[in-house]
This record gives sequence, C-alpha cells and structure tokens, in this order.
Amino acid sequence: MAWATTEHIGCAVSQSCPNYWYIVCHYRIGGNVVNENVYMPGPTCTSCPTGYHCGADKLCTNS
Repeated sequence: MAWATTEHIGCAVSQSCPNYWYIVCHYRIGGNVVNENVYMPGPTCTSCPTGYHCGADKLCTNS
C-alpha cells in the first residue's frame, strides 16, 4: 500500500509454480506507521507539496 507521503515505488513479479506468484514492492518514503492515516482526508490535491501540481489522475505529481 502506497501512503500519501510515498514518493517512489518499484515492484517486481515472479511466478514460481503454475499457480503461485510473488510480488515484492519497495517504497520510498515508507509507510505502515501506527495510528497514522494512509491518505489525508479531504478534497483531492489540496495538500500537494511545493513543486507539485494536481495531475490528470487527481493525484499530486511533480512530472
């Protein structure tokens, strides 16, 4: 699960047997912080960091 503060994510998928798949993802900045929200509640793109804007997918982006 990518958190609101996650800036980069990379994932890999591998099939080990006909019915088994492994999916591994690495995040920067990490998440899973106890007692914190995954995303900030409120209207989309109202808290984009400096240098970011609201993209076509309604997520903050710097590209």
